Amino acid sequence: MNNDENNNLNQVIQELISILGKDYVAHDQSITISYSHDQMALTNGPDIVVLPRNVEQIQEIMKITTKYKLVVTPKGTGANMGGLVIPRYGGILVDLKLMKKIIEIDKKNMTATVEPGVSYGQLQIEAWNRNLFIVNLSGSHSVKVIVNMCGTRGIGHYARKFGLGDNQVIGIDVVLPDGNLLKLGCFAYPSSDNSANCSHSPVPDVMGLFLGNLGSMGIIVKAKLKLNPKLKTHQLIAFGGKIEIMFDFLAEIVKYGYSNSMLVRWPYICFLFGRTRDEHMWMLKNPWMDAFVLTFLEGTERDFNYHLSKLRNLAKDWKIPISTFELMIKENQNLPFIGGGSYTKNDMRYAYLQDPRKMHDFMFESVRIIRTRGGFAPHCPFFNLKDAKDIWEQQLDYLKKVGAPIEETCCYCQIVDDGHYVLQEMDIEFSPDPNEMMKNMPSFLGIINPMILNMFVHHKAIQYYLYADGNFFDSVGPVLMPGTTYVLKKMKTLIDPFHLMNRGKGVAPMGDE
Repeated sequence: MNNDENNNLNQVIQELISILGKDYVAHDQSITISYSHDQMALTNGPDIVVLPRNVEQIQEIMKITTKYKLVVTPKGTGANMGGLVIPRYGGILVDLKLMKKIIEIDKKNMTATVEPGVSYGQLQIEAWNRNLFIVNLSGSHSVKVIVNMCGTRGIGHYARKFGLGDNQVIGIDVVLPDGNLLKLGCFAYPSSDNSANCSHSPVPDVMGLFLGNLGSMGIIVKAKLKLNPKLKTHQLIAFGGKIEIMFDFLAEIVKYGYSNSMLVRWPYICFLFGRTRDEHMWMLKNPWMDAFVLTFLEGTERDFNYHLSKLRNLAKDWKIPISTFELMIKENQNLPFIGGGSYTKNDMRYAYLQDPRKMHDFMFESVRIIRTRGGFAPHCPFFNLKDAKDIWEQQLDYLKKVGAPIEETCCYCQIVDDGHYVLQEMDIEFSPDPNEMMKNMPSFLGIINPMILNMFVHHKAIQYYLYADGNFFDSVGPVLMPGTTYVLKKMKTLIDPFHLMNRGKGVAPMGDE
């Protein structure tokens, strides 16, 4: 950094301190270094970290970044593993964790209005207290709600019934790179917070431009989200068997209306419930079942008993075992597939034994966070349910050819939107030890080959993280989706002509590829 750049940076720091106070602006490397890496990305980190406490401060921060042409990276949780909030080009990182106010919970209309620092666990407790719940999408209870629903369009087990994260968003407030506040969705109407809970205005849906854009168009500072009634009975129903049969059974029960279902192969269970490396490896070597289909039932007690009886008859016809998660716990006083003995109050998962619904609504851990053995390489495409089994078998054949460890290969087929499509993670563990990297090559090839074939050759799949790397998207976007890419680049040029917002993620302005 030359003297002019140093002087500019010092001037920026002083201006930020005048807005936020010196305790909320950091330039010291001992602080900025913690924002320089995640599980897959390592950079020099930001030049400055700021912690705003209200919308007005964010507006002033954005005016400064535009004035000095500094890159800005908004950060909510940082729980992803793809470097989505790791600055590649220095600049200012805006950490939103202090904006953690639940502005309103409207019990009558079943909505919550929150700031960007509000976590799932925080909001879920307040919703539960009102006999409601917020759809939890893939992240643990500590993940910020707005970030997951708006920033990455999070997906989780509730997506089968309620859709992706952006389906839960009714309105948002966004601070643009020039500092202006944009109100969208239900907030776009003159009455703003008091308007009807309709996410669509009479004109084309502009809010969609800011959902799933990874913070590359602006900073979302407020959102109104859907809550749902917490019905009396809520149970996880488990079916077990060979994965080939489970794929067919999953498609069958979706036809009967049980789309609130997913398929998981045994290693995925090990990821979730193995408490130590030894226990995790014991579970891998002692599979209780090849794969499970998991179906969530909820409703009145009468509704639940009717549908449980119907599912039991289906299981009987297919000659596969069926049980409820609650019954498994009551009969065993622990999870029967755990090799290290019963859970105790010292185990984080002990709460599941007290109230199984907590596993669904709070997700005390996510698979990416609780790995007990090593790395985790995900292949996360969307495609049609009818292709799910074929694509899994295609990957399995290739894994065998390259000698990858089949017993450590996951498959997680998540029904989305009542079965209209699925997200299917096909994940493989790998050793994070740099000295062992060459041994990981078969595993990496095992996920890369199906990804390339189904995305770029057969065009059956759409990669979940396609938009995450700007350079990659600028290369493949015009080929895979030329019309969409053109419109996005036009809008990016209009909103962020200097390419300041989360540079390196999402689309670049025209002429800045």
